[in-house]
Amino acid sequence: MQQISDIRRLGIRTAIWFADDPYFTDDTVGIAPHYDVVLTHEQSCVPLYASLGCKRVAYLPLAADTELFRPQHVEPKYRSDICFIGMGFWNRIELIDRIAPYLAGKRLVLAGGLWERLSHYKQLSPHIRAGWVPIEETVKYYSGAKIVLNLHRGFLHETDNRNSRAIPAQSTNPRTYEMAACGAMQLTDLRADLPKLYMPGQDMAVYQTPEELIAKLEYYLSHEEERSRIAYNGLQRTLQQHSFLSRVSELLKLLGYAEASDAGIIKEEGGA
Repeated sequence: MQQISDIRRLGIRTAIWFADDPYFTDDTVGIAPHYDVVLTHEQSCVPLYASLGCKRVAYLPLAADTELFRPQHVEPKYRSDICFIGMGFWNRIELIDRIAPYLAGKRLVLAGGLWERLSHYKQLSPHIRAGWVPIEETVKYYSGAKIVLNLHRGFLHETDNRNSRAIPAQSTNPRTYEMAACGAMQLTDLRADLPKLYMPGQDMAVYQTPEELIAKLEYYLSHEEERSRIAYNGLQRTLQQHSFLSRVSELLKLLGYAEASDAGIIKEEGGA
């Protein structure tokens, strides 16, 4: 942090944008106070950083790189009924194990690390691509899927996270925007800030239980027109409101105008 301190002594304002909150807050609490402005994509972390004495703290959602994440025509090996790409964190393992008999009968792509944790690993192994998937291929898998699942990471498990304060995870992850930017029909678990960013049921579908997830997978796999409409709506919403070009405009406002606090998205030292 010495380099940041030296920069600030030159009279240069500094800002940091935490994009993986609250999963590593045991580390970020030691970083945040060194900056003039602290931005976080996780709305529940705003009070945390303010309590550390950070003078300006703002909630700024993530976005998609729409030059990279965009719809593509893909070859058959990237096509699927259902696709999930991500690490096998324990909350995800629990859900996938619950619905494994259903998934095993579908054209499924399950990619990423730690999926050997599954009790149903042998049953699902023909569908699992182990290890990290390059971004360029992730785009192809999203583009080739009828439905892309978004199962947010759990925030409590101590072996998967460094979040000993148990700060809740309330905000959408970066994959939310990236899936939508690929023109994929997204079926996601519900985070608190999602309705402020997308319209559930119109821009993407949401589920809250394993049973509801199976029911909605079955419904949208058999209703192609509705599935395509939702995918298109999510794509348009992302291009219009959730590209990094849009976020840069918000970022500049947050950095340059104290009036942004009137919108309730910035917390000044001593504020409510």
